[in-house]
Amino acid sequence: MGCCAAKHSPTSPQTVVASSLTVPNKEGSIDASIQTPKSQTNDALYIITDDIHKYYDLQKVLGKGFYGVVKLGVSKLGNHQKYAIKSLNKEKIKKDIQSLQRELTILKTSDHPNIIKLYEVFEDENFIHIVMEYCSGGELFDKINKKTRFTERESAHASYKMFYAINHLHTGNIAHRDLKPENCLFDSNKEDAELKLVDFGLASKFSGMTMKTMVGTALYVAPEVLGEKYGPECDVWSLGVITYTMIAGYQPFRGETNKEVFKSIRKANISMKEPEFERVSKEFKDFIRRVLCPDPSKRITAAEALRHPWFTLMGANRLKPLDMNVISRLRSFTSTHRLKVEAIRIIIKFMNVKETSLALDNFKVLDTDLTGFITVQGLEQSLRAANIEITASELNNIFIQVDLNGNGKINYTEFVIATLDPAIMMKEENLMAAYKTFDIDDVGYFTASQVKRVIDKSGRTITEHEVEEMMNLNWLKQHGKVDYEDFVKLFDENPPSARA
Repeated sequence: MGCCAAKHSPTSPQTVVASSLTVPNKEGSIDASIQTPKSQTNDALYIITDDIHKYYDLQKVLGKGFYGVVKLGVSKLGNHQKYAIKSLNKEKIKKDIQSLQRELTILKTSDHPNIIKLYEVFEDENFIHIVMEYCSGGELFDKINKKTRFTERESAHASYKMFYAINHLHTGNIAHRDLKPENCLFDSNKEDAELKLVDFGLASKFSGMTMKTMVGTALYVAPEVLGEKYGPECDVWSLGVITYTMIAGYQPFRGETNKEVFKSIRKANISMKEPEFERVSKEFKDFIRRVLCPDPSKRITAAEALRHPWFTLMGANRLKPLDMNVISRLRSFTSTHRLKVEAIRIIIKFMNVKETSLALDNFKVLDTDLTGFITVQGLEQSLRAANIEITASELNNIFIQVDLNGNGKINYTEFVIATLDPAIMMKEENLMAAYKTFDIDDVGYFTASQVKRVIDKSGRTITEHEVEEMMNLNWLKQHGKVDYEDFVKLFDENPPSARA
């Protein structure tokens, strides 16, 4: 894997990221497959048994491990979008099927710009293929190794994005439990690249201080985890260690062996008197002491960390002005044409980082609670702060239309669907990729059964009657069959209404 830049011997624990302490408790294993029922609740895990090579061209190897290989996958559906596809040998993982299923379910239900996106899971006779977002910028681990030390500003911006993601997870009662630089990927090589949390193999649902299994990576594990009774605060500690490491170039708690590392963690003596800290701000030092507080009951939460003065001083939480075009699209969005909504949902999968950047900038402004959701109160507050008048009736209507899963909040994907730039939506390659997703058998049209299959694959529940209603469009050349020309009409500025 390599090692973080450090003052010490490259063979010592403080410079080599240790293996996981343990694996999660097993609830049993399944020898055959991880298939789940096709009738699921929203965002459930759905296993596709079609041939993955029908959808993706698997190219160069991005990484290898004991359980399988990660390859670059390129979409065959029109726009050549890139994905990271992890192919796991079923024979090798059969004892860990339950853990894998838990990991994938957590990823499927997480929707945040700083959490890696899980798109699809395929299964064939020998492998489970996991299709995920491709991050071309590499690991934070490698950046630390290459740069040795980050500037204070660089550290703050990277740290803020990680805390933003963790606060979203904690809001949903999920703890990551294995945060380390290797599990943070940059989505591009640009200076302002987004950072994505990955590898949820040790993630767990929690309720209070109920987690007991000692898991994680030695240099980043929180002291209470060593005591085998802990809560989500363990993630805050781990991010604190990562933030310290970016500034110093080495971890705060070190030793020649894991036993010595754990002893150092339990003591929690944080030194910032070395030359590396001569020019850092007092706000940074205060931040580190608060996130690396050994008592989890006194440690600041992820939400509190996001509002710490250090991030403000370094401009990490600085927001761009609301884009009036985006807000206009949000206010006028209608979910009446559900087939169009499903098509947009597919188009988003094929969008690149640049195409989603404007939506992300505006989403951050409207997410006033920093939870990865937009609430009614947050939307009203943000619009009024921008001198945009809005009535209670209009606020209510926005949520009726945009809150597609009906949970009372607008998540990131719902926001992108509602505010997608028509110019991006109408790109020929995006339209063709979305159309081919429905017409996967390449017969020149798709029917209700193909639409239902696509929605089923996403893990969302829909009845045959609902699909028939979606397909009841008055401009179709042949009732019940949508060809490409008919499909494009969905995206007219004022598409024809459904049949009376």
